[in-house]
Amino acid sequence: MGIEENKATLHRVFEEVWNNNNLEVADECFAENFVRHGIGGRTADLNEFKQFLVRVRGWIPDIQRTLDDMVAEGDMIAFSFKWKGTDTGGFGGNTPTGKYVTVQECYFARFENCKIVEITQHADALGPFQELGIIPSTEQIQKEKQEAITIEKNKASLHRLIEEVYNNNDLNMIPELVSPDFVSHVVPEYGGHEGLRKHIIDFRKSFPDTHITINQMLAEGDMVGWSVTLTGTQTEEFVGIAPSSKKISSTAIIISRMEDGKEAERWQGQKQGEPSILQQLVD
Repeated sequence: MGIEENKATLHRVFEEVWNNNNLEVADECFAENFVRHGIGGRTADLNEFKQFLVRVRGWIPDIQRTLDDMVAEGDMIAFSFKWKGTDTGGFGGNTPTGKYVTVQECYFARFENCKIVEITQHADALGPFQELGIIPSTEQIQKEKQEAITIEKNKASLHRLIEEVYNNNDLNMIPELVSPDFVSHVVPEYGGHEGLRKHIIDFRKSFPDTHITINQMLAEGDMVGWSVTLTGTQTEEFVGIAPSSKKISSTAIIISRMEDGKEAERWQGQKQGEPSILQQLVD
């Protein structure tokens, strides 16, 4: 009894036990004192190993294993294989995903009298869970971290835009916080650095004490939704309305699209039920 007989036993394990689910043949291929050394140092005897195979087929009923390579010497065989199948039963006891998964594994097997007496498993413990989406992959984790960084960067940029440009009237900060292709879809539309600069200057001529408070801010991807309240006192003419010394307070909802941490596009609407700035000035 030698290497070729051991290889034949391993082929039977794949074809009859694992792929055709004939657990009775397992007693012909595995020794009574068989031990499986699994991931994390966990061990299983033959009965426990059979129970594990039953659980796996319950999770993935169409599971098939394909033997890729074998390297044999003495009573040992190192082999690699793939298993494939559809997660319709809930892999690892989790909620079924319905996804098709492919996993690569490598084992060392020791034989006695042409039966497997010991198996040591070397496998990617996280791979199947990540491929099925049960837990995030490393790439997904990194992507989510980068998205979170981008979102916070976008929020911080808009906070600076309000505090430094609008409230402190530092118009030199506009290029740092606003895209050169910026467009505001507020009638009448304006855009670019100069368009925004002129808009702020013109408004401040009428309301020199303009102050904007950010009430709320939500962000996803490159979009930010935010609510602001603008206050001020009219001391100069505003769109044909003579100076009134009236104080205004107006709440707006703004949607901003960001590019590289700069505001590139803006949509704005007034809070429903609140009088417009013009109404507050003429009433």
